[in-house]
Amino acid sequence: MKHIMLIAGEASSDLHGACISRELFALSPDIRITGMGGQAMTEAGVEIVFGFSDLSAIGIIEVLGKIPSGFKRLAEIALYLKENKPDILVVIDFPEFNIRLGKIASKMGIPAVYYFPPTVWAWRKKRANTIARYFKKVICVFPFEAEVFKKAGADVAFFGHPLLDVVKPSIIMKDIHRDFNLDPSRRILGILPGSRKGEIKRLLPIMLEATDKLLKKFPDIQPVMILAPTIEDRDVLPYLESVSFKMALVRNRTYDVLSICQLALISSGTATLEAACLCVPMVILYKLNWLTYLLGRLLIRIPFIGLPNIIANTEVVPELVQTEANVWNVVKKASLFMENDHIWTKARDDLSEVRKQLGCCGATKKAAELILKM
Repeated sequence: MKHIMLIAGEASSDLHGACISRELFALSPDIRITGMGGQAMTEAGVEIVFGFSDLSAIGIIEVLGKIPSGFKRLAEIALYLKENKPDILVVIDFPEFNIRLGKIASKMGIPAVYYFPPTVWAWRKKRANTIARYFKKVICVFPFEAEVFKKAGADVAFFGHPLLDVVKPSIIMKDIHRDFNLDPSRRILGILPGSRKGEIKRLLPIMLEATDKLLKKFPDIQPVMILAPTIEDRDVLPYLESVSFKMALVRNRTYDVLSICQLALISSGTATLEAACLCVPMVILYKLNWLTYLLGRLLIRIPFIGLPNIIANTEVVPELVQTEANVWNVVKKASLFMENDHIWTKARDDLSEVRKQLGCCGATKKAAELILKM
């Protein structure tokens, strides 16, 4: 029986790991897939040997606290690779961990594939050379990053972005309203505070206070909070105790609810690209530990934070970073979309163009076919 080991280090990687696992099983039902992952990969049929809840972090300073557990986990997986010798190792994103793991696998003679490689186009371009040396194949999800890895000498494949295969509502709009007891005559404001507890702590209070002020300006708004799989109700309920409005909490139906949102307040990350795939206008918020942010500004040489803006190479939706991510600015930017149909429509049109730049559907299946061929 062929054995694939799949490594995901956080919620978004877990989602992509689950999607490609389903394609792998569909193409070759008798394969065995083991790895590090979370709930999504478990539900897809992957044998989870290692969890990742104790490894996920954001920012340079925050990551420092995870270093001991990271090296311990790396040693554990290295031992597993040595004892079990999978036919191929597939790693997803999570570069500081996965690049090291790729080196280990290479020295053991286990071919490694990098799926969703790190953002070498934004910073630390030399990592592309290291990845080219230790990984047999790099499967890129953006056309511009494929060029960077090719120049570094990597064997690159680009099929489009896998999100295009999954980001779509599962039912029609009226049924979504019915399922969540939402009034179809009122506009829906989506609140997506992030997939990490640090993001919740920094951004959710701002989003909630801004929502309260927006409700006073636009009483027809219906706020809905969409939770990442890594966030539990208890992580957000304390913040809701002080608000004067009621709000539904949604999990596992992200794309259904996001697809009917008039506007979304979103923590910078994969969720912004998901909203772009659904052409939902958004205000992007990004706030880090100050030292992390200052170090990042020294290292990262791109003008935008949000993925839709990075792909478009212009600000198609507003992004509020650090001190700019405050209640007043969120209300101001969100109000523009609520008050001006032209601004709202232009944002939807621009996001549609961003979606086109992501390539064609079917990328996940093509990536699975390539992995099986290897």
